[in-house]
This record gives sequence, structure tokens and C-alpha cells, in this order.
Amino acid sequence: MNEQGQKRLRRVLKFLEDKKLLKPNIDVLDVGCGPGVYALSFAKQARTVCALDGAREMCAILEDKAKQEGLNNIKVLQRMWEDVDHPNI
Repeated sequence: MNEQGQKRLRRVLKFLEDKKLLKPNIDVLDVGCGPGVYALSFAKQARTVCALDGAREMCAILEDKAKQEGLNNIKVLQRMWEDVDHPNI
């Protein structure tokens, strides 16, 4: 991730932490998760993360990174948001 992306991630995490929205008892939905920059960060602070992306390659990258980091609270789903038809995903 480039420096601009890192700054954006820090701003988002700070905003969520300042608003007390990112805490150990919450579940997070990351729509369009890509390679998991946000999902991985969220998983370190939340109970669970459900990460959606339509690209198989992005989902595979996220799954590999989660495994490398020992994060087992990320559920990765390869599908488009508009195809999700369940309230609990």
C-alpha cells in the first residue's frame, strides 16, 4: 500500500475509534474488500468481519493475508453486493 493509502486507512481507523464504533463486540461488513486492507485492520479490533468482493483474486489474496496474520474471524465471500440476499449474509 502506498503512503496515501496508509494515511487514508489511519484516518478511517481513527474516525471509527474516536466514535467508539470499532470495538471487540461488533461485527463488520466490508463491501468491495479488495485485497483486505480494511478487513484485516478491522479484524484485529472487531469480533467478526464479513468481507465481500466479486473478484476471485482479491478474495484469495485476503484469505492468504488473514491466514498469514493468524486472523480467523474474517469470512470472505466472493460475490457482488447486489447478489447478497440474506440479512445475516
